[in-house]
Amino acid sequence: MEKPSQQPLNFFEEFLQSNKISLLKERMINDFIDSGRYMGIESIDRVKGIVRFNDVYYDEQSDGPIEGITILSFENHLSHLLKTEFEIAKKYLDNTIADITKQGSNPSEYIWLQLNLLSKLELKAQTVYEDTPNVKDVITRLSKHIGEKYLYENHNSALKTVNSQTSAEDPDNFSPNSFLWDAIDHDSRIEQLNKLYDLLTANPKVIDCAKEDFINAFSQKKVVDGIYWCIKGKNNMTSKSSLFYFLEQLNQENFIQEVPSYDLNKKVEYVFRDIDGNPLKNIRQSKSNNSTSPTGKEQIDQILQDIFN
Repeated sequence: MEKPSQQPLNFFEEFLQSNKISLLKERMINDFIDSGRYMGIESIDRVKGIVRFNDVYYDEQSDGPIEGITILSFENHLSHLLKTEFEIAKKYLDNTIADITKQGSNPSEYIWLQLNLLSKLELKAQTVYEDTPNVKDVITRLSKHIGEKYLYENHNSALKTVNSQTSAEDPDNFSPNSFLWDAIDHDSRIEQLNKLYDLLTANPKVIDCAKEDFINAFSQKKVVDGIYWCIKGKNNMTSKSSLFYFLEQLNQENFIQEVPSYDLNKKVEYVFRDIDGNPLKNIRQSKSNNSTSPTGKEQIDQILQDIFN
C-alpha cells in the first residue's frame, strides 16, 4: 500500500520514540528567556519546569495595570501542547475519512490502520511516559473519537458502511495481536492472501491450517486454531528460526504493516503453533538466535517472489 507522505499521528509517533519531557522543559524555559517578555525573573526550577517572573497585568479592582509575580508552568505548557496536537490529529483524521468517502471508497481500511496504530501508541505511552499519564490519555481520546464517530451507532450514520461490507470491519472480530497484510484495499488483500496460502500449503508444506484462520491472521482478525509451522530444523523439531526469517522478510519487504520488535513475540505467540499444533516455546530465545540462512530459506524466498507473479 502506498503510504501518504503525511500522517495524522506523526506527532505522537515521534513523541513516543523516547521520553522528551526534560528536553521540552529546557526548550520552554530557554525560549521564554530568549523572548524577553518579562520585567525580571524571580526564580527558575529546571527540574519541575517552573519559572517565576515579574510582569505587568490588568487588575480588575484597581481598573489598571499592576506589577506582580506570574508563573510559567511546564505542566500547563504540556497540557496545551497535547490539546493542540489532539485537535490537529482529530481534524486531519476526520478530513481524510471524509475525502475517502467522497471519492466513493470505503474508509474502513484507513480507519482500522489508524486504530491499530493508536493501540500500539497507547501501550508504548504507558512505558515511555509512565509518570506522565496525560500523554496516554490524549491518545485514548483519539481512539474513542474514531470509535464513537465511525464504528458505533450514533446520530452520525453517514459512514456506517464501515461495518457493513466485510467481516474485517467487525469490531467483535478484531484482534490487535494478528498481523495486517499491506494491500491497497480489502479485496486486494484477500486475493493476495489466498495466493500466499496456496503457495505455503503446497508440498512440501510450510504451513498447515484452515484458510480462514490464515486470512484472519493477516487481516487483524481473531485466530481460532492458529497456523502450524511445518518446517523442521536439524533436530527434527519445528524450526522457529525459519518462522522468524519468514516474518522478517514480510516486514522488510512491506508485505505486512510494520511490526515493532517489542510487539513481534506477542503476535507470533498468538498466531503460530508448532508442527503438532502446540504453542511455540522459547520464542524470545529463538528470536535472539535468529539465523540469516535457516532451514527452508530458499523455499521461503521463492514463495515471496511468486506472490505477484
